[in-house]
Amino acid sequence: MVAERRLFNGIHFPPMSDEQFLAFCQLNPNMRIERDSDLNVIIMPPTKISAT
Repeated sequence: MVAERRLFNGIHFPPMSDEQFLAFCQLNPNMRIERDSDLNVIIMPPTKISAT
């Protein structure tokens, strides 16, 4: 059984290699994405909101 990793809002997904994580970050440039020491993905909310 492959361990799942959790996103901060409860979404589950399979573990990512470093290369997959980098690709995920590059596909989502508007998001601040981090990984903790347990390889959990953390998506931080924006620090400022731009008015359109």
